[in-house]
Amino acid sequence: MRTELTIFLLCVLFFFYKGSAQERLSYEFYNKTERLGIGLVKIEKQLITVKNQGLSEHIEEDMYNPKHIVPLFFKPDYNIFYMVCLERQKAYYKVLSATGDIYFVPKAEAKFVSWEAFLSNTMGVTNLNWELNPLQEMPSEQSKMIRIKDREAIYQVISVKGDWVEIRNEHDAHEKGWIRWRKADSLLIEVYLLI
Repeated sequence: MRTELTIFLLCVLFFFYKGSAQERLSYEFYNKTERLGIGLVKIEKQLITVKNQGLSEHIEEDMYNPKHIVPLFFKPDYNIFYMVCLERQKAYYKVLSATGDIYFVPKAEAKFVSWEAFLSNTMGVTNLNWELNPLQEMPSEQSKMIRIKDREAIYQVISVKGDWVEIRNEHDAHEKGWIRWRKADSLLIEVYLLI
């Protein structure tokens, strides 16, 4: 009888945990998406109303505790809630959740930020792989490579040109050059929004 009760309680706990886990979405500071889009949409209000593409229904989202949208960059206590923008429409931004779902956010409730403006206003970046994405003298893979002394350093963004970003070592102003920040729909750098 005691063994049967234990098995029953374990089953109840398993199904309770499984059901709870399905209702919660996993959020990190950076949530990888399948596309990087044309820019980002920054949510600046705590409560927003979004429209789901598939269901055509309106959903209210709380920026501090979203239930549907998983943003690309998420740290709401520091006003960081950026989603990938796929398209700018007349009244809405078409955005991509890290879950792969598409939503429509009213332009009145959000702000479009180009990738260039976003990267230029970061606290710095680091390269994810110096072997595959070396520092170049110019924004071209055929350009002369520059040797890096400190691979762990944070680099300040000087300028952005297409898929390339000009960077400078925050501790050594002479160590500067260009790296790719994206290739196709992959982010090749780590972005620091807080220091």
